[in-house]
Amino acid sequence: MAGRGGRVSRCVGGRFIDPTAWVCPSIPSPAVIGDVLVFRDHGHLTSVFVSTLGGRLSAAIAAGLGRSLGATTFS
Repeated sequence: MAGRGGRVSRCVGGRFIDPTAWVCPSIPSPAVIGDVLVFRDHGHLTSVFVSTLGGRLSAAIAAGLGRSLGATTFS
């Protein structure tokens, strides 16, 4: 997943957050993580699972910026 996005972000001086390990922590990718269904179908994540990624995404963005984002709500 990071391939093209990582190259593009480096070309423009940005950073790329690769969520692959959050979605597929093992091979094969699990259908359920914790008690949450991950995939809606072969190529789409469930909205409930995506909503669980807000904290990780916020932390990754904050780390990339070198600061805390405080209380951030993703809806």
